[in-house]
Amino acid sequence: VEIDLGAVVHNFLALRRRVGAGVRVMAVVKSDAYGHGAPQVSRALAKAGAEVFGVATVEEGVALREVGIDQPILVLGCIFKEEIGDIIRYSLIPNLCSEPLALELSRRAGDTIVKVHVKVDTGMGGLGVRPEEAIRFVEGVVRFKNLFLEGIFTHFSSSCQEDKGCTYEQIRVFKDILARLGALGIEIPLRHMANSGAILDVPMSYFNMVRPGLLLYGLYPADKVRRSVEVRPVMTLKSRLAFFKNLCVGETVSYERTFRTSRPTRVGILPIGYDNGYSLSLSNKGEVVIRGRRLPVIGRVRMNHIQVDITDLPEAEVGDEAIIYGGQFSSAVSVEDVARLTGTIPYQVVCATGRTNPRVYLNGTN
Repeated sequence: VEIDLGAVVHNFLALRRRVGAGVRVMAVVKSDAYGHGAPQVSRALAKAGAEVFGVATVEEGVALREVGIDQPILVLGCIFKEEIGDIIRYSLIPNLCSEPLALELSRRAGDTIVKVHVKVDTGMGGLGVRPEEAIRFVEGVVRFKNLFLEGIFTHFSSSCQEDKGCTYEQIRVFKDILARLGALGIEIPLRHMANSGAILDVPMSYFNMVRPGLLLYGLYPADKVRRSVEVRPVMTLKSRLAFFKNLCVGETVSYERTFRTSRPTRVGILPIGYDNGYSLSLSNKGEVVIRGRRLPVIGRVRMNHIQVDITDLPEAEVGDEAIIYGGQFSSAVSVEDVARLTGTIPYQVVCATGRTNPRVYLNGTN
């Protein structure tokens, strides 16, 4: 897996231009930067001027601190009481939506001032305090003298859909909470809700911080969102042609004999399979690029191998590079293409790919 850190930086700067002055861009590097490598990606973004990072777990935040990331780190996911020590020790910012957790955090913090963000569930149906409980909860948090309420946020459930009705309703609910807090004299410095889809389609959701995830990695979160920011793909999955053989008409390929040759066929073997994140669903559907030519994957994807019809590329040789998907090559199969073929989303494709294969970093000093 090749990771183009130059493309990551390009995408971050493009997003910063999109949201404009006065709006911070939180770089979401959770889940090992969506399979791209959180330490390497975060260091590149920090050098490019990223002011704040978002992770899913306390463990991820600690890992970034240990590789030298000094910027604020917000833990977006679930937090347990036994993790409070690391939150304080490593100066992480927890999201709060639980009164017992807030109480324990304040008790353990002592004389240390801990920054916190309150999460409100405006329609996701997951982590976050309910809207009708938000005012009382925030009032309780601000009473703790050693908890500094730096931010309040929520998360969209469907910002990538063409019908923005639910998205606008979530914005309305969030704005109402902010207005009611303001009337009580509670002004919270950071207010954020825009994810990648909302950054592209819903500028009114920017407030004063946005949280791009997939866009940082050069991918659009859905087919129907506007391409209002030009981003470059960051990840390229590559393999090499390892073996080939000639089959006669009527012979079959791989398990379950799902492909039968209709002509004399030259079959190339690539040492990559579903153990490497190449989905079984790409059997007899996928394509790879060798010497600039798109070639079909034939037969069932195996744990460690796929078969490619290279009959129309007689010059192909063992050792030739094969671009499986991703990257900025004009003929390459995109991650979005793979997601459509396999009935999933780009997020899952890159997470699986990046976590199961060796990574090589380009255009960076990491």
